[in-house]
Amino acid sequence: MSFDDSRVSQVNPDSNSELKRTSIEPEAPMQQLRREEIGIRSGIKGREIRDIIDRAIYKLLYLNMRTITLKAIGNACNKLLSIADIVRRKVKDLYQVNHTYNRKYIAKYESEDVISLLN
Repeated sequence: MSFDDSRVSQVNPDSNSELKRTSIEPEAPMQQLRREEIGIRSGIKGREIRDIIDRAIYKLLYLNMRTITLKAIGNACNKLLSIADIVRRKVKDLYQVNHTYNRKYIAKYESEDVISLLN
């Protein structure tokens, strides 16, 4: 993995100006969840986790879906793995396939001095 420094602007180390984030742009736009996908947030607890497990089992058994996809970002990945294991144990003849990927976000920063000059 290499670091691409072409996007980093040079800041004068002698200046005491603070950097301010101007925007964050994802590499690809976020997608809406499809019918067979279930999104998991990091702030869920107790009953919400049980609801996700019930929803996954309902989709597999009663809606006769052959596959479901559980999606999570950041700290929710641990909960996703736990939920996937519980669903796999409760539904017979079910196996799981794990795919992980990362998404690059580009954060743009500008010096406070530059921002004040533009205004």
